[in-house]
Amino acid sequence: MRKIIKKYPGLVIFFELAVIITVIFAAYMIKYHKKNAKQQDYYEAIKEEAWSNLNNNADNKRNASDKDSSLGKKDFSEKKELPSDFPGVITIDAYKNINSDVIAYIFIPDTQIDYPILKKEDSDNYYLKHNIDNSTGYPGCIYVENYVNSDFNDLITVVYGHNMKNGTMFGSLHKMHRDHEFLESHKKIYLYTSDSIKVYSIVCCSYYSDEHVLSQSLEMGSDNLYVFKGFTENAGKELLEKIKAFGDEKAYFSNEKITENDELLVLSTCNTNSTRVVAVAKEIGDYLISEIR
Repeated sequence: MRKIIKKYPGLVIFFELAVIITVIFAAYMIKYHKKNAKQQDYYEAIKEEAWSNLNNNADNKRNASDKDSSLGKKDFSEKKELPSDFPGVITIDAYKNINSDVIAYIFIPDTQIDYPILKKEDSDNYYLKHNIDNSTGYPGCIYVENYVNSDFNDLITVVYGHNMKNGTMFGSLHKMHRDHEFLESHKKIYLYTSDSIKVYSIVCCSYYSDEHVLSQSLEMGSDNLYVFKGFTENAGKELLEKIKAFGDEKAYFSNEKITENDELLVLSTCNTNSTRVVAVAKEIGDYLISEIR
């Protein structure tokens, strides 16, 4: 052994460095997973309070399914019934008390997409690497960019979230992309603001480039924030055509027709350095919370 060490001193140094790097990497991964678990536990603790504190009424919890179908809606000329599988009402005040940047809540039943949505007024991507308690690092938050209307009444709204290896945040989008049967049974998205509940149905799930999906409607301002220029008359159709043109052979597209008046929600998460997974959903309902309680 001593002869080998004397003959190949460089090899010894290589193995020593390999051991050091392995130890450092292992320590980093332990810290990484602990921090992710801590943030997820944090969300879970607040979640119970947010779902159960509203009126102390069991009918308003996520398991509710027998809501009165005659409840009122806002901004609809035609009557649309509340979905029979409506999950209930959540108050976002529990999250706002922790971070005033919380503007909404997104929930897809029977998936891990069950989080508040945040918006930083002076940054487009602050919550990419900051948590709801403003600590730095992963998993970050579900968030929208600065130009987005906080009432989610834009013609197209893009929401971002990390693709975590344990499936949290927007990790479920990858499962939807892989398994269209799973997607078909989890198409409904519920988005809660302070005074309304919007219901969406997924019409597309595909890989897409790292180009902003709304690149034609945005420009970069002098303060390095996106400036919204406006939507074209057929922005929704054009968005789906652009995603389809990307050429993802495993993409999912429903037969739902998109009109110029349809409001769309786009969920976007990372895939590779140059591609993303995007899910596009069409709004199918808009309800006033005050009329549901």
